[in-house]
Amino acid sequence: MITGDKFIVLVKSYFYFLIKEFNFKEKNVTNNRNLFYNVRYQNVNSIISISYENREDYLQVIIYKTQNGAIPNYDDKELTIHLETLNNRLLRHLTNEDFKENDIAFLELSAKDKIDKALIKSAKELRLCLKNIRMLEDMVWLSPIK
Repeated sequence: MITGDKFIVLVKSYFYFLIKEFNFKEKNVTNNRNLFYNVRYQNVNSIISISYENREDYLQVIIYKTQNGAIPNYDDKELTIHLETLNNRLLRHLTNEDFKENDIAFLELSAKDKIDKALIKSAKELRLCLKNIRMLEDMVWLSPIK
């Protein structure tokens, strides 16, 4: 179990690159007691949702392609992609150099427990994907850059 306040602090720390490198802004934060926590970041075309369900011990990172600034339906597979799916499509196309460069960006982070490890892993995966795909400007966002 993790408190909502601690989860939010960790997300903001580990996913710093969304603001610094990819022009996202923090959109909103949800802290429903000990049940559910969510931090959303948004740029012109996308929303990234990082959420955690405490009872289920379930971390989820979802990328939404917005339409007129609105979040699409969760089940819309053309406008919604889970980080795990994005990883499956992209990571096999990357080189060792891609991974090494990404690791450098996270050198100062260290995991203290299970949720820390999961958040750092997700942050590293998301940054790696965002740096290596077209996603934020057009609907080619599911394809690796050639």
